[in-house]
Amino acid sequence: MSAQLDVVNPEVQSSFCDLAPRKKFSLDKSARKYVRFMGHRTGFEYLLCYCGSTGKELVRHTDRAVDRVGLPKRHLVRAKVKRSRLVLHHNHPQSMSLSSVDIQHLLARRGMVEIFAHGHDGSWYWAESLRKRSALDMARYADIALVDAYSVLAQNGIFIDEKLAPHFLNRALDQVGALVYKYELSPSILASLGQVSEQRQEWLLDFVTEAIRKERQ
Repeated sequence: MSAQLDVVNPEVQSSFCDLAPRKKFSLDKSARKYVRFMGHRTGFEYLLCYCGSTGKELVRHTDRAVDRVGLPKRHLVRAKVKRSRLVLHHNHPQSMSLSSVDIQHLLARRGMVEIFAHGHDGSWYWAESLRKRSALDMARYADIALVDAYSVLAQNGIFIDEKLAPHFLNRALDQVGALVYKYELSPSILASLGQVSEQRQEWLLDFVTEAIRKERQ
């Protein structure tokens, strides 16, 4: 991806979001700034959620944990309503991609259309729900298949940084049409990825996508 690290790509917008691109870009930039600032300041994960139809900010929240943050209960109800069209930003102190839990929350809740994870190293990751009924099952199949793929590689003396696992998972889900995934990788993440050959990356993605397709047959 080619966007500058400190600016969320203005082309990142769900087809379910009604906001003008310029307004959404401004909202996303502000949300990114907030969750990263608070994350750096405290070490915790923070979230900011707004409505993709009106641009109205709905909640800022933290669970005061370094590895998780979730919507408060009253907003979870809204996330289940299809017309809500929620856009959620949160920070990842370890700068990893959207976790399998993040993705499953996105796909399980019809009112959520986009989710961002902002790394403390400048990276960002974005996923859009396509509101496919089969998407959640595909995400679960992919999660299992990725563990199996890492195990096969380890049995052959090949070890890939665990921090890259969510990134591979989301690339595979994008390839099978479960969601749309875009990202901007920091130099440190690119360095880790550079230690994995293109051939090995392709094998891993093929392993996961093929497992998803077999489960769906």
